[in-house]
Amino acid sequence: MGRLENKVAVITGSTSGIGRASAELFAKEGAKVVVCGRREALGQEVVDGIRKEGGEAAYYKLDASSEESIKGLIDFAVETFGTVDVLVNNVGGGKNGPLHTLTGEDFDKVVAVDLKSYFLAMKYAIPVMLEKGAGSIVNVSSTALHAVPPTTSLYQMCKAGIDAMTRVAAKEYAANGIRCNVVAPGYTDTDIFTAMDEQRKQAMAQSLPMKRMGRPIEIAYPILFLASDESSYVSGRTIDANGAWAL
Repeated sequence: MGRLENKVAVITGSTSGIGRASAELFAKEGAKVVVCGRREALGQEVVDGIRKEGGEAAYYKLDASSEESIKGLIDFAVETFGTVDVLVNNVGGGKNGPLHTLTGEDFDKVVAVDLKSYFLAMKYAIPVMLEKGAGSIVNVSSTALHAVPPTTSLYQMCKAGIDAMTRVAAKEYAANGIRCNVVAPGYTDTDIFTAMDEQRKQAMAQSLPMKRMGRPIEIAYPILFLASDESSYVSGRTIDANGAWAL
């Protein structure tokens, strides 16, 4: 316990799934957590649960496609808890389909959330970290980048962009005490699979080496490691959390 004692952590997309598991885990480890996402009721539920367990948390309603909203998120964290020590970028989603069926509008919408939001959150959090000469940024990407499932061109493009941007930022800010890393989950039992029929879900799980999907908490622990001082000499790297799916 206490691996993030007195740290302030901003976790995007933390109203459910991997983000929620990370927020709850971070709070147990002593962090003051800014929970954010579109779904206000779920966000407040996460905050209430953290507070019930004796942790500190606050909710911010985030529109990940809006620069104003993302800037407001970082401002809110500073105003509420005084700083930002850890940024976890975890939002994602968007339209899939064969490349020739996608539109320019589809492209813009997916990039706005799956890639541009990561850039903007880093852009506004890094100056706060520069002032204190320390910080950890963890960007959640995807192991699917290495497996390249069909009909996911926009998604894969964004994940590749996240990986590249993270490596560049790691070098840019290494001398300033700011570390930037990636966690790349494999298939994980989150909301995106909840709506899937059980037969398809089981078939997907059986196709994996461990014969099951990952659990959100199993992704949250690698994120915690990279967020904490335990990984103080790790930057510009990717941890694949995929149960040996794509090696």
